[in-house]
Amino acid sequence: MKTIASLREVFARIPDSKEPYTYPLEGVLTLICLAMMCGQNGEREIARWAQAQRWNLAERLGFPREQMPSLGTIQEGLRRIPPTQFTALVSDWSEQVMQSHGNPEGQGIAIDGKVVRGSRTDKQDAVHLLSALAHDLKLVLGQTPVPDHTNEIGGIDPLLADLV
Repeated sequence: MKTIASLREVFARIPDSKEPYTYPLEGVLTLICLAMMCGQNGEREIARWAQAQRWNLAERLGFPREQMPSLGTIQEGLRRIPPTQFTALVSDWSEQVMQSHGNPEGQGIAIDGKVVRGSRTDKQDAVHLLSALAHDLKLVLGQTPVPDHTNEIGGIDPLLADLV
């Protein structure tokens, strides 16, 4: 059976010009993914969830003793990687996980669009993402940004093309 890199190992491959840094980028990005997998969608929610999990996760993510990144550090971590690169890394990792579990016939894939909470600023509109989700694995297979105020149907073809 093929060994799959952890999500943290995948993020560790990203060159980070801010190193050395109190909170390594791969740890911050992994923390964000873990929080989102636990239903925390906004940056503030992620920061609160991180504080609640500090005893379990700080050491595993390479953070100083029982310390977790603040809201500002989480926001900076998201700015340190282009969204397309982040999405590509998570999608590639998801594909490896799916392949290692086989591809059961009849597995459902849902397509859904969401607005990323906390992504709207004074200078930028909210980010709209179209996602493909594997029901059986409870896993996001891929995401693609779509223009706001448009029909999401136009984003389905590029999203599915990335999955093939």
